[in-house]
Amino acid sequence: MQSTALRSLVAAAMLAGVGCADDESVGEQQSLLAQQRSVEEFAAAQGTFCTPDWINGGCFLMVPPVPNFLKWMQIDPRRCGMVDYAGVANRWLIGASGGAVDLGTEVTGAITERALADGTSEVHVRLRTENALAWVVDGCDIVSGALQFGNRAQDVLAGARPSLASAELDVRYVDVAFGSPLRDIGQVLDFPHPGQGFKSASFRASADGELRAAYGVPEGTPGQAHFTLAVLFFTSATYGSAMSDGVPIDRIDLNVTGH
Repeated sequence: MQSTALRSLVAAAMLAGVGCADDESVGEQQSLLAQQRSVEEFAAAQGTFCTPDWINGGCFLMVPPVPNFLKWMQIDPRRCGMVDYAGVANRWLIGASGGAVDLGTEVTGAITERALADGTSEVHVRLRTENALAWVVDGCDIVSGALQFGNRAQDVLAGARPSLASAELDVRYVDVAFGSPLRDIGQVLDFPHPGQGFKSASFRASADGELRAAYGVPEGTPGQAHFTLAVLFFTSATYGSAMSDGVPIDRIDLNVTGH
């Protein structure tokens, strides 16, 4: 069923003489107001935004030298984790190793863009990722905090065993205009342009790998990490994207699976 916003745009175009009364012309107008976008373009855009480093200058990296992608946080007990949902870390591994290290990360899914009545557009991203590098730290020092699960990309490059996840990401964000380039969602979240902002985000992942001593088990104990996160963003008409405007549900569960 066509949304109210899309019906309004079609009606306005017809009243202005842009559309025609016959069904074929209406169908053509509707096709201009919603389109499928490239998963490959979206994945390639992740990790490309230069987050300003206000202290040292240049670009801030959460886990240098790997490009940035979203990290996930659980409040109690406090832990943070990262899952390579867009293949950013794997692309870095391939480049840094000259192709010798490739985790086989595969990103599929669907991306739909829909025009909105105010001239902006809503982009709905649904990704399914296999063989995504995952790790979890005690606390939230994602760079040097004690690992509770898995290994960082730098460790994997040096020969450590990767812990790999299957992941599903569902994000809705508003962009400045229909047909704009697909964005690094870190930019939309933290440094939105006027007219940009998140509407909702959910993430689920399950990873098999190694639990670490910081979790309170012998180093290398077989285990799993489960990520369940969702945020509904209650934003103004200008789609401000402050995290304080959202209601988060964040869990990162670790479990022993063997000895």
